[in-house]
Amino acid sequence: MLVNPIEMNSPKEHVAQQLQSIPGYAKAFADAFPGQAAPITLENVQKAIAAFETTLITPNAPFDQFLGSLQGDQPKVTIPILPASGPDTTRPVRN
Repeated sequence: MLVNPIEMNSPKEHVAQQLQSIPGYAKAFADAFPGQAAPITLENVQKAIAAFETTLITPNAPFDQFLGSLQGDQPKVTIPILPASGPDTTRPVRN
């Protein structure tokens, strides 16, 4: 995600430099990755993001409903398109 050219497209070195400049991050990474001389690395940032994402809970959100409905070629539910641009505020994700 961080270095992916389609997403954030950050140079690998820039990720660590950027985070080292944010007050509090040096201590937070040192606490999260004890024993490492320089804990703010791209690899550790990716681990931290992955750990955070496992804590996200979205019970019965439209996307969760969509994932649970995938059977065959057509989803059973639709996801609202926001912001609404007309009278039809929902449409199938796949045709």
